[in-house]
Amino acid sequence: MTKREINKRSFSGSKTGFMRKITSFIEGSKDFWVRFRRNKFALLAIVILCLLSLLAIVAPIISPYNPEQMIFDRFMSPNPEHPMGTDHMGRDMLSRMIWGTRISLFVGFVSAGISITIGVLLGSIAGYYGGKIDDLIMRFVDFFLVIPTFFLILLIIAMFGSSIWNIMFVIGLTAWPSTTRLIRGQFLSLKEQPFVEAERALGASDHRMIFRCILPNAIHPVLVNLSFRVGAAIIIEAGLSFLGLGDPRSISWGMMLNTAQRFIRTAWWMAVFPGLFISIAVLSFNLVGDGLNDALNPRLMER
Repeated sequence: MTKREINKRSFSGSKTGFMRKITSFIEGSKDFWVRFRRNKFALLAIVILCLLSLLAIVAPIISPYNPEQMIFDRFMSPNPEHPMGTDHMGRDMLSRMIWGTRISLFVGFVSAGISITIGVLLGSIAGYYGGKIDDLIMRFVDFFLVIPTFFLILLIIAMFGSSIWNIMFVIGLTAWPSTTRLIRGQFLSLKEQPFVEAERALGASDHRMIFRCILPNAIHPVLVNLSFRVGAAIIIEAGLSFLGLGDPRSISWGMMLNTAQRFIRTAWWMAVFPGLFISIAVLSFNLVGDGLNDALNPRLMER
């Protein structure tokens, strides 16, 4: 057999393997969707989150007015021209709510992404290597778990400033312990499985063992946790802004609540609409998390 024929057969085999993986992924996606759509509330939550995400993306296009434009009468109640009324400075509340969607969702996704990334990395290392490395990482996790997270965030924000970037990083850097414990537990239960032992016997490197062999099988609970973490980050940002520790230069739902608390008896709509959007967004993320858990839980898959 010539070298050209060997290369051709090798390419054909790799192509067949790739197509097999694609086919398996498509079939798995179909099975996941069948299980996920059984949860009607999760489906409704997905629709709501898609609408909110679309609203955030096209905010500059669909916003009726400049959110900082002060050209209207102050404290106008909701009416056909201003469906959500105007605030204490004569700014259109609907426009501010649309732009606030962009900031609040951005904070939620970035903060959750930071916490999940840190948690997955540390949990994978702790669960895979065990021993002293595991003990060191878990003592670090325990240290963070005994500290009241919200008060730690307050302290850090007070020390380093309340820019929107600082808020996102602080939330992300304080929310990773739960993910670390979750991934560590998955690794401890999976690393002794036969398929992992087979990879180890073939001489796979630690990097391949962690990221190509074990982590893809341990990531499902993290996807569920990610949904809950986004909702929690939105709540924390709103709480910080409500206490006056948010970024005053950013239009977020929490910052709008901070402004509204001074005029709650004069203009109820200034507090109701931001609070309603926060509640809907957080509830939707939690419902999606429940739906993902139902669809990805191996015990429920057998039903």
